[in-house]
Amino acid sequence: MSGRKAAVISYCFLVLAFLSFGLFLGRYPLPYTDEPFFHWPAIQLIRGGAFAYSASVNAPHSDTIWAYHGPLFPWLQFAVYNLFGISQFTSRVTEHLFAHIALGILCFLLLKRGLRWAPIALPLIWMGDRASQEILLGRMEGIVLFWHACGFCALIIAASQRRQGAAIASGFCLAIANGFNPSTLAFTLAGLAYLLLFTPVPHRRRAIFGYLLGAASGYVLVLACWLPHLQASLEQFAWTIGYANRRPPLERAFNLLFQLKPSKYWFIALSITSLAFAFNSLRHLINNKPDVEQKDSSGPLLHLASLFGLAGLSVIFSSTAYPYYLVYFTVWVILPLAIKLETLLTRRKARRALMFPVAGAIGLLILWAPSAAWNGLRWREAYLHYGDLDPAPLEQRLRRTVPAGAAITGTPELYVISLRSGLKFTPLPFFDVRNHVPRDTWVLLTQGDWRDAQRVSPESLQGRRIVFLGDAFPNARYLNYPLILFAPVEDDTGSSPRK
Repeated sequence: MSGRKAAVISYCFLVLAFLSFGLFLGRYPLPYTDEPFFHWPAIQLIRGGAFAYSASVNAPHSDTIWAYHGPLFPWLQFAVYNLFGISQFTSRVTEHLFAHIALGILCFLLLKRGLRWAPIALPLIWMGDRASQEILLGRMEGIVLFWHACGFCALIIAASQRRQGAAIASGFCLAIANGFNPSTLAFTLAGLAYLLLFTPVPHRRRAIFGYLLGAASGYVLVLACWLPHLQASLEQFAWTIGYANRRPPLERAFNLLFQLKPSKYWFIALSITSLAFAFNSLRHLINNKPDVEQKDSSGPLLHLASLFGLAGLSVIFSSTAYPYYLVYFTVWVILPLAIKLETLLTRRKARRALMFPVAGAIGLLILWAPSAAWNGLRWREAYLHYGDLDPAPLEQRLRRTVPAGAAITGTPELYVISLRSGLKFTPLPFFDVRNHVPRDTWVLLTQGDWRDAQRVSPESLQGRRIVFLGDAFPNARYLNYPLILFAPVEDDTGSSPRK
């Protein structure tokens, strides 16, 4: 197969992967818990307020700054909202787009290395991987993957072509990725380990110096986002680290597998495969000298991908295991698997020598199939219920019910629906439970928050009339999203105060 034909097929699959869910992002999936945590500071700034979100009354400086997490994502969303407006689509499309650009970069790298089937297999396997579903949630994982892919390519060039500029770029990219999610520090260390272990000795010191210089530049830029409140930002960030819920490793693993549903078999297979690739790289390192000078060899890609795979696995289990952290891991196992698949398809070997690789490929395909089927069912769900998930009827009802200018608070992830209804909405604190709400404030909650008394104290709901109790999207089967709207506490005359 020619390189041009392979490129056309590869990028057609990438476009298909992007559009398959990208067209539905404005309505599907349903509002996600983490979205307001990262997006509200940007919205506040656009509305003329401070770049802040009071995620907890116990957090230091919560009314003046936002430094609970990496600072770059809310600032990026501030630019996106200014350009394209505030909507559910604009809160999610950034991550989705950057993730597929990252895959495009990796496919381009494979094509430049003379591979033909691997850049086709990569997006195909990705479409059935659970990580492709975790970039729909309005978080930063897809953007971090983009910077990791850029750093990956720069590291390959720095080690194989001995370009110090590429070493600087790789360190910078991986440091910027930390600015979006500090939990990914392991990738910066993995990049350093790659240059230390696989760069030829005469060029190793120069490459490492360039890498550290680039990383230092990136970290300076990240810290600059916290100016002029650097000390206060560091205090708030340290508070968030101390607040993090750290469960025992075994409990985290079981919790993750429970959430992955049919994808858990594929994840277990990828974890074992990642360790196998890492062991193979270690064995190569022990038995051979660094050989990254061979520009047409896939060896450097396999070695660096094995280090990135271990880094991604460590991120998943670093604190509380979340499914969206799969975005940091699975690509770096799928990439070498695609390379090995091309080797299996193109190299002529004796039939007996092919038995074990073919059996392994069939086994992985069987374990990948449930994950791919689950992704297909989610696409069907998004396609069938796209019209039913139109928020306009709910927004119109809220607009008619809540007086203009009245203060309203509630479940944080309802921020887009409330703002597009023209309401003066302020999300409840993200971390706190049983919050007090003023008597003259409307309250909009998901039924889960109301039933479990998670967000608002029962005392704050006493004396309030239930104005609305029902499903936000009544025609969408299996996508139940019940809401409850409380009026302000009535005064002595029996009427609710209005502003």
